[in-house]
Amino acid sequence: LGAVVSINDSLMHMVRNMSIFKPEIILMVPLMIETIYKKLASVDPSVPKQAVAAQVFGGNLRTIFTGGAHLDPFYVEKLAEYGVTGYGVGPIYMKSEAEADRAFAYAQRVGVKVLVGVPNYELLDYVEQKVKQYDIKLAIHLHGPDMPMYPNAEDIWNHVKDRDARMGMCLDIGHNLRYGSDSLSDLRKYHTRVFDIHLKDVTGTTKADKSVELGRGRIDFPLFVKLLRKYNYTGSVSLEYEKDMSNPFMGIAESVGYFRGVCYATK
Repeated sequence: LGAVVSINDSLMHMVRNMSIFKPEIILMVPLMIETIYKKLASVDPSVPKQAVAAQVFGGNLRTIFTGGAHLDPFYVEKLAEYGVTGYGVGPIYMKSEAEADRAFAYAQRVGVKVLVGVPNYELLDYVEQKVKQYDIKLAIHLHGPDMPMYPNAEDIWNHVKDRDARMGMCLDIGHNLRYGSDSLSDLRKYHTRVFDIHLKDVTGTTKADKSVELGRGRIDFPLFVKLLRKYNYTGSVSLEYEKDMSNPFMGIAESVGYFRGVCYATK
């Protein structure tokens, strides 16, 4: 808890921003990873890779979470040489067995152990076979009232509770609350199957309610952090800020600062 978050404003400034914020975990699209590697590859090969990593990544980066497009495994292998590994991929939608095959094969190629995905209900038997075959956790992403499939944590739990223990959920605490579900109560009930968390705050419990800065909505974040510690949660907690999309940086900064403060204050 309390990892440093870098708010990146441009591909051109990414390396500079990492040197300033010194992040431990980064959520990015593959194009950003390719940009980082170009910077690494431009360094004199006689310079120790540990020193290069400290200069390019800020000295603390260990894990990258990528989504939005497929990542060439070449970059996974190269970044691993500098001490940086992948955490997970997704969300990946799976509407057929062929799409499930590609999703799990991709997760294996890039060396991650968590796949955030949205398989059609009728594919769950087949997807369970893939989980067993690849030994990769499936974190099913919920979307609250915005989609009929997997609207809340309870729905995912009911579909995975009798299946392989590596089948669980990506708990989006904001979308879950907008569906009318109690996200903290659900974390208590389903924590054994919570493999990934999307962090947001919302104004209320209906579809009409909106995202706000962390701490300004309905979610009790001090209790949320205490529950993560109580259940020894070891996955990722990723901020999803969905307000002021034309200029979100102030809200992101406020949310990150608030959450870090809660993490420190509740130790």
